[in-house]
This record gives sequence, structure tokens and C-alpha cells, in this order.
Amino acid sequence: MAYFNAALDLYKDDMRVWSICGDIPELNGFGRDRAHFMPVGSSWGWATWSNRWVSYTGNNPLGAAPRRSRVFKDRFNVHGLRKFERMLGMEEAGRISSWYVHWHLTITRNGGMSLFPPVPMLRNSGFGGGTHSSRFSLPSLFGLGDKQLGRLDFAFPDHVELDFEFTQKVIDSPEWRLLRFNALMGKIKRLTKEVFARKS
Repeated sequence: MAYFNAALDLYKDDMRVWSICGDIPELNGFGRDRAHFMPVGSSWGWATWSNRWVSYTGNNPLGAAPRRSRVFKDRFNVHGLRKFERMLGMEEAGRISSWYVHWHLTITRNGGMSLFPPVPMLRNSGFGGGTHSSRFSLPSLFGLGDKQLGRLDFAFPDHVELDFEFTQKVIDSPEWRLLRFNALMGKIKRLTKEVFARKS
């Protein structure tokens, strides 16, 4: 895809950029003229370089001190985007399976950021069923896999720097509110299963 290839070529020598992401929620035209850098990656359609991916191990155990640090939690949770710190704990305990949370931790530990388009550059067709979703999940029911694809008619940033306003818009978007609620429903479902498993 032209968007990914152009961005990979443009930022290949800047080690602050760790991935190029293709999905973004509907923001009613906000920041439509250019792509934006945010302090998080994405598991829904992305690209990276081999000299970044080599740092990914799929197993990034944290010591007790970082876990207790409010600074770490705020940064790792992307200031309210999602409770990645809780997800990491569940993954390490074997309660969920997520390669992505370790990739996000890799980016965080290296002070990295990712490029996001102002409009969706891909569709996620994986909501119909699979390891992490079903046709009855909230993302599926609300049609998050049916986004209108955008065009590569926007600019790439000349300067590699976090776009705080754009990141806040994403955090506050209806789509990410839905995804956070969906994660909460998943937590309740897992806890219910564990309770019934202990009783049986």
C-alpha cells in the first residue's frame, strides 16, 4: 500500500518512529490534512522495520518498581487510552493471549511513537470471529470493520514529534470509548467463568 511504503521510506532512519499504523477512529475531519504521531502502536494493520522489530521478544517482564510507578502506568496506558498495564498483567498470568501488549511495551520502553493517518487506510475484517472477537462482540455489532476507506491525499509530518491534541481526540473518540467498554465486558466475562470454574 502506498501509504505504508511512503512512510516506511520517509522515517526509516529516525529511531523515534517504531511503527506505521493504518487504522484510526472517525474524528469528524479533525487533523485531516496530515498524518500524526502518537505514543502507541496498533494491532490493526501496521508496519515496522527489522531494526525495530528485533527488539520485540514477546516477553518483557517488569520489575516491581515500574509496576508501582504512576509515571509508568500513565505513559503505558497512554493517558487513558486503554488500561494496557492491566492487560499486561493478565497476559503474563496466562489469562489472555496478547502479542500486542508486549509490542506496545517495547515501544514504550524505547520512548517510541507511531505514525497514524487522519483517516482509515484499511479495514479490519477480523471482527466476525476468532481468538479475540466474535460476531456478537461490541466492535462487530457497532460495525468497526465497515469503515469508509480514506485516500492518500494528506501530508506526512516534516518533524517527528508527538501530537498531543490529536492523541486526546483519539482517547475521547466514541470508538475508543466503545473499545474500553468492550474490554471491561471481557474482564467481567473472564471473572464470571473463573468463579463458576472454582465452584464446579
